[in-house]
Amino acid sequence: MKLPEGMHTVMASFVSETRAEAALRELRDNGYDTVQIDRIGDFGVTNNACFDSPLHGGTTTLSGLTQLGGNTFDSRSEGILAGADVGASGMGGAAIADDNVLLTVVCPEDQADRAAQIVRRHGGQV
Repeated sequence: MKLPEGMHTVMASFVSETRAEAALRELRDNGYDTVQIDRIGDFGVTNNACFDSPLHGGTTTLSGLTQLGGNTFDSRSEGILAGADVGASGMGGAAIADDNVLLTVVCPEDQADRAAQIVRRHGGQV
């Protein structure tokens, strides 16, 4: 994607969606309209409609707990394959980096530094 002349992109990673959402709110409060949050994962992560928590009895898949996959697979076979991934056992190292939340801001070039300051204040790595 090519941005229009004079526009800039600020991209930052976060360890928590809560911190990214706080940065998004402050950015929008300061007039930044084009801001979005995405999750990065091996399996095309989407936010689950169900709450995958072993403490609340909502756990339905191993991949939901270990790889942010949850119940978003189209078939049972896909979920089984994700659960067989080395990252699911915890023995294969970190399958997903700790900072897997991506915040993207598109703004005029002269406002990019200010946007980056807001993001950093909320713990984002620009």
